[in-house]
Amino acid sequence: INWILSKLQNTSNGVWDMALPALSMLTRSQSSRRKLVDAGVVSHVVVILRRLGANGNAQQIYELCFILWAMSLGAAVANNGNNSNSNSMASADADVKAFLSAGAVQTLVDLLVSPPTRKVSRMIISALRNLSVTENDDVLSEMLASGLLKQMDSIQASNMLKQFNDQEVETDFKSLHEVLMKNFRELSTFE
Repeated sequence: INWILSKLQNTSNGVWDMALPALSMLTRSQSSRRKLVDAGVVSHVVVILRRLGANGNAQQIYELCFILWAMSLGAAVANNGNNSNSNSMASADADVKAFLSAGAVQTLVDLLVSPPTRKVSRMIISALRNLSVTENDDVLSEMLASGLLKQMDSIQASNMLKQFNDQEVETDFKSLHEVLMKNFRELSTFE
């Protein structure tokens, strides 16, 4: 992990690019994801994504979004399993805080506005969906403040979902949209 961190911190594309395959492999293990989150990898990945922007190398952007998606699984799994294990819930909370402090939500939404490829859009939608199922007020507020709901309405209006031809992405999209609409209504009501 220390080697990966040293490569991610380097500003040269060729150097941090060497760490992506190793990082992708590590994110497949739940215990490794936990260590990566604790080491601050989320913020390093977000910095690289911001540096690349939507016009960067599409494959690199996909790999970085895949890494964020995989790291978002910890929060989603803990919540979906209705896990009452305090260690699991504490880990999920740490995952959410890592994404919030790194500005990952805003970065993912910015990329969703003009994604380089459909597979990048899929990863972004799935990662945001994973974060949304935590129903963490801060995450949901960040999603709304970043303009995600407006972007999702635009995607829906343009029939972009049909172009994916992927039931899982459609399900993730609908789930994310429902959570955001529910939260938007709650924030909009004066009681």
